[in-house]
Amino acid sequence: MLCSSLDQLTDAVEVAAAIDRYFDLAAEKLGYRRDEPVEVWLDPEWSRHATTFERCIVLNPSGRRIEVVDWILAHELVHWHADGTPLQRHLPHVIYEGLAERVAVDLVPRWEDDRRSLYERLIGLARERGELSALIVRAGMDKYEWVSLPSDDGLYELYALGFTLVDRIGVDALRDAAERGPVTLGAVLEMAGVAADGTGL
Repeated sequence: MLCSSLDQLTDAVEVAAAIDRYFDLAAEKLGYRRDEPVEVWLDPEWSRHATTFERCIVLNPSGRRIEVVDWILAHELVHWHADGTPLQRHLPHVIYEGLAERVAVDLVPRWEDDRRSLYERLIGLARERGELSALIVRAGMDKYEWVSLPSDDGLYELYALGFTLVDRIGVDALRDAAERGPVTLGAVLEMAGVAADGTGL
């Protein structure tokens, strides 16, 4: 655990406790385990809630209740364990993110109603605006496009789509598909019973 000032000691203790709670559970739910210790950097200037890199997780804890930090770390620990696996290499990035959201729901169930309600509302609004097909087109972006996307530019709608598709298909089925080779977004949509224009969502 790395922090930039003594003011962050309370945050550091809470984050360390959350890692202890979810590290093994994330691996168990995912079906892959990365045994090396995770290094977390607390950075109040970080532009995202958190980001998982090859060797560390950078977390911005500023002003967040520990319940929110629990949710964020559960999501990021999925990425930590999935790093370098077929899930990371072979799934579309929107599905990779949706997978982390779906597993985090299992790990922190008190957030399930909140996430489901938010994502159902976002999908419903996109449907009302006639934008589901455009959302699905945007879901084809790769990791680097995703990382550069501002949070106010449809990022949460993409999380909603990824979560919804993973929720329908299941983590085990997606893991099995990824282990057989690259999985296209079209294949994911077919597995979920969703057409390219969003029919079925």
